[in-house]
Formats: sequence, structure tokens, C-alpha cells
Amino acid sequence: MNKKIVLGILAAAAAVALISFAVRRLMAYQAVNRVQQSAHQVNRFPNCTENKTLKLSALPIKLENIHHIVPMGRMADAHVTPTDHGYIIFGDQQSAPDAYEIYAPGDARITKLEHFTETILEKRPNLPTTDDYRIEFQHPCNITSYYIHIDKPVQKILDAIGGQRNAAPQNLTVKAGELIGHAGGTGFDFAVVDYNTTLPGFLTPALYEREPWKVHTVDFFDAFAEPVRSQLLTKGIRATAPFAGKIDYDVEDKLVGNWFKKGTGGYAGTTAGQGSKPPERYWDGHVSFAYHHIDPAAVEISIGNYDGRAGQFALLNNAPDPKTITVESGPIKLELVKFSYRNPDGRQLDSEQDIVKGVTVVPASN
Repeated sequence: MNKKIVLGILAAAAAVALISFAVRRLMAYQAVNRVQQSAHQVNRFPNCTENKTLKLSALPIKLENIHHIVPMGRMADAHVTPTDHGYIIFGDQQSAPDAYEIYAPGDARITKLEHFTETILEKRPNLPTTDDYRIEFQHPCNITSYYIHIDKPVQKILDAIGGQRNAAPQNLTVKAGELIGHAGGTGFDFAVVDYNTTLPGFLTPALYEREPWKVHTVDFFDAFAEPVRSQLLTKGIRATAPFAGKIDYDVEDKLVGNWFKKGTGGYAGTTAGQGSKPPERYWDGHVSFAYHHIDPAAVEISIGNYDGRAGQFALLNNAPDPKTITVESGPIKLELVKFSYRNPDGRQLDSEQDIVKGVTVVPASN
């Protein structure tokens, strides 16, 4: 039986919605197996026999240059479902593109490079642009990691991509701690993927064929050996385990977790007649009933198309909890409200850049 959802959303002036639904989830076993098998075939080393408890061993950036580390699971704007990467935020969040040296987190082959500037030029020809690279590292054994928003890779990486938008180098290797480029601005994205592991809170991994690594994403702090793990943890701002955040919330026959509009290809957001190319607003059909990435005690509802734009909301009085809601619950009123942040000292925050460990989410009163 296919996963079904009937979801009606009525917008109101104070960002309040009435959501009625009928939910049912069943695992698509054959499709799941196909996705997992293809992921292993693409990402494993030939004849891989290395220790599968491999740990990364080098800081991605000098510790003194990290202001804080944002955990996985952030839902913001078009990131409607919980993000599968963390954010390493720089000490100077208005720094020049070559301000900070970025290093390989472990011995690796660089197996995938993406250059985003050309895409930005095509879509926004009248705006200033900057180079922006995604670098994927293949570590032994079935472990990958990646950085996004590297502004200036070192020359051997630039030579490997050769001016193309995408490249898959065959013999480009780096050692743990080797300089791989420079970055500036706010920070850069970082994630670790272990294809030996599948997260249990994605009930139907086949829905994520657009980004098949997502269901294998693991705790990036725990991926490092000591003392690097403990050093990085000092920069984390989530006070509740798992400190690197959580992205998989699906529970069988419960509202909690990710939902995708029927007929849109799951996470890909495709529609009939589009083929395999995702639309520019692929997230329009996404809805997530989850928890805040920094304060997991706070319920967060993320909607791909709320009155024409993506939006994230808290629940009035932080209730009801979506993991308690089932088909048998009947129609449920969820009052969506805006939210702010409060530091442990009680101070209200003006922006996420002021967040420190122990911050709490404060839903608006109406």
C-alpha cells in the first residue's frame, strides 16, 4: 500500500493554520533495497577491506577560527526537511573569500567536485557572484564526507575540475590535515556519510533518490577520533544529545517526520511530464513535523508552500506533539506561531548569530 496523506492547510493572519489529516505509512521494501544497493555500488572502494570503524583525524579548520558549530536538522526557508549537514561558523562572519584555511578531515580520494558560480549566473544575471565549490571526500571504508561553500580550492583541485561545473576525479588524493582551499563569509557546510549505516527514522529511503546519501548521514562529531572530537564539541551549540543533531524523525503510523506531496517524486519534487529534472522550487510539496535543531524540546513545523513561500513555525504552547498524533486522533488543530530564541541568561536574541549553547526556542503567545 502506498503512503497516503490528506493534508489541508488554511492560512490565517497570525500564521495560524488548521491542519486535518489522515496518515498511513508502509515501507517500500523493494525500492529501499534498490536505493541502498546502488548507493553502496557507487560509493565503496573496489575490494574494500578496511576497518569499518574508521575515524577522521584532522580538524577541518583551526579551532580558534570557529565561532560555533550549528547541528544538523536545521529547517529554514527552502530547507523544509531537516538539513543533512552541519554548519561551521567562522569567527569573522563577514570575512573575505580567502580568509580561512580549510583542511581535509582524513585521508581520502576526492571523488566529486561541483562548481556553482555558473549556475548562479544563469539564474541571477544581475547580481554579484562568487565562486562556490562542493568537495566530496571518499574515505575507507564506505565513509564519505563533504564540504560546501569552499570559495577558493587549492590549485590541484582547480586543475581537476578544469573549468567544468562538475567533475569526478579518478586519482586525486589528499592526506588528513592537508590544505584543500580557503573560505570566507559566514562559514561552510560539513557532513559525514557512512554507507554501512541506514538511519531508522527514514521509513521509506526510496523517497530520497534525489539525494541518496541523506539516509546514511551520521553524527559528524562521533566520526572524529580523539582529541579532535572533543575539540570540535567545545564549539557545538546544542546542549542535548545527539550533539551533532538529528534528521530522521519518521515513526510508523504517526504524524511526526517528513511528508511529500503525492506524485512529486518524494524529495525530488518532480511532477508528471518533467522527466528527471527537478523544478526550481522542488521543496513546494514538502512538509515536515519535527523538532528544532538546537532545542529539540520545541516542536517545529516546516511547510514548503505556505501562502506562496516556504515557512517554519512553532506550535502555540508547544503542543500537541506530532509523535502522539495518529489516524485515530481524528482532526487536530495545530496553531502555528512564530518563534524567537532565548539564551540561558534569559536574554532574547536578535539573530541566530548570537546563539550560544543552551539556547531555548520561545513560541509566540498567539
